[in-house]
Amino acid sequence: DFWAMNPERSPFGSIEVPSNVELQGYGTPQYVNTMYPWDGLEPLKAGEVPQENPVGSYLRSFVLTAEDLQKEIHIAFEGVQSAFFLWVNGTFAGYSEGSFTTAEFDIGSLVHAGENILAVRVFKYCSGSWLEDQDYWRLFGIFRNVSLLLRPRKRVLDLSISTHLLHGGAEAEVAARCTLSCASGEMVLSCTIHTPGGKQLACTNDSEGHFSLRLTAPLLWSAETPTLYLLEVC
Repeated sequence: DFWAMNPERSPFGSIEVPSNVELQGYGTPQYVNTMYPWDGLEPLKAGEVPQENPVGSYLRSFVLTAEDLQKEIHIAFEGVQSAFFLWVNGTFAGYSEGSFTTAEFDIGSLVHAGENILAVRVFKYCSGSWLEDQDYWRLFGIFRNVSLLLRPRKRVLDLSISTHLLHGGAEAEVAARCTLSCASGEMVLSCTIHTPGGKQLACTNDSEGHFSLRLTAPLLWSAETPTLYLLEVC
């Protein structure tokens, strides 16, 4: 039940994050080239996890204000090798075993104003370790940044832009499609194109969160004349 402890009163030592556990004095770095780390030690089948599996348990506190709670609150782990369980204020929040990809969790329902307790249990090996075998040092721990993300509840989630030349290049259409975090009618966005000559063309989104603007006699990009337009969505 380490995830229910207060970091200031726990018996744990301190460790630098991001870093690998072995580089902080816990365990020994292991280099393996063409073998799995457990070859010759345990007769495992693909997907099985070795019994000799080091574990690192992390505790950390962080503070949120009442204003912070008005936003969407996520936490992102950019790299944890190889698998980890996450608890926030003693409640299980998620699991991930993609060592070199970002794992992001929505923890808005688990936090409160004031001090919050973050607990992470990291396993050196998992079923995914069979897919991560290569010529490199075997290390584990939280080896990339961990970020607390506070985002407005109403925001642009994604933006895709496409351009089309019309009438043999005499005109150009710029179309932007926005994916919103709320119903499109709840947000009014403006889309502005700033031309190289200082002119501005603007419009607002339609009911689907889409924009469409047309340029006359567009200046096209080339290696000799690398003309750029600025598109602003807000």
